[in-house]
Amino acid sequence: MASDGKPHAAIYECKRVYQPAECTLIDASKGLLKIENRHASKSLGDYTAALTVREDGRVVSVKTLPRLQLAAGRDTILSLKPLLPKMKSGAEYLATISFTLPEQATWAPKATR
Repeated sequence: MASDGKPHAAIYECKRVYQPAECTLIDASKGLLKIENRHASKSLGDYTAALTVREDGRVVSVKTLPRLQLAAGRDTILSLKPLLPKMKSGAEYLATISFTLPEQATWAPKATR
């Protein structure tokens, strides 16, 4: 951070390095997503995961994913197919997976939706 409180570019790199979960689309036609727990000792079960789908920039669906009891350093494959809305031809879609805290922590507030 700069002395005036503005973030340096490197803070965004740091945010990525400390990101506890990584999601990678492995097969779009089947809706398969690989989720990796990048923690050294903590389960992803401590987070609430949600899928937000946007159609042409507008939110059309927000669904909570099942609780992921994924041990540290492990990965799993999850099918998003049952969670996705019916897609229209000619529309552009963007899916975002977010991991938030279900409870207040000393270092971060509880997520609000």
